[in-house]
Amino acid sequence: IGFLSREIYDGTFNRYLIYPLSWIQYKTCTYLTYSLFYASQLIILYFIYVFTFGSGADFSSVINLLCGVGLFLFSAVVYLLMAMGIELLSLWADNIWSLMVMFRFFTNFFGGGSIPLAFFPDWARELLSFTPFPYLVSLPVRTIMGETSWTEISHGMMALSVWGLIFLVIVQLLWKRGQRSYSGVGI
Repeated sequence: IGFLSREIYDGTFNRYLIYPLSWIQYKTCTYLTYSLFYASQLIILYFIYVFTFGSGADFSSVINLLCGVGLFLFSAVVYLLMAMGIELLSLWADNIWSLMVMFRFFTNFFGGGSIPLAFFPDWARELLSFTPFPYLVSLPVRTIMGETSWTEISHGMMALSVWGLIFLVIVQLLWKRGQRSYSGVGI
C-alpha cells in the first residue's frame, strides 16, 4: 500500500482516469494479483511442510487451508478498501504516510498479528468483534490452523462483507468529493 497517495502526489494518477475500467476496479485487480501470489506461496509452503515433517495432509486440513486462503483473499480486498480510504485523504493532505503506518499497526495489533487475540481480556475481544481487525488477520490464520468452526467462518465472511461495503461506500464518497480538488498536476 502507498501506491495511491504517491500517484496522487506526483500526478500519475491521471492515467487511471482515461482507462475504460474504473480506478477502483483496476487497483483491486492489481492488489488481488499480489495477494494471489502470496496465497500460492502459502499453499506451496504448506505442502512442503506437510511432506517434509511427515504430518500427512488429510482432507479436513486441506479444506481448512483452502477456506483460510479464501478468507485471506477476501480480507485482502477489505484491507485494500480501508487503505484506499486513508490514501484518498492525500487529495487534501500533503502527507498521509503516518496515517498509513498507524493503520498498519492497528491492523496488526488488533487483528491478532502481534499478540494473539486469546491473550486479550474478554471485554476487549468483545469490542474487537465489532471491528474489521480480527477478521483481517486472526480469522484466516486460525482457519488454516483448523481452530474455527463453519459458524465462525460464515460469521467472519458476513462481517467482512459488511465492512467491505462500508469502506467501498466511503472510498466512493471520498473520491466524489476529492475529484473537485484533484488537479492532476502533482506536487
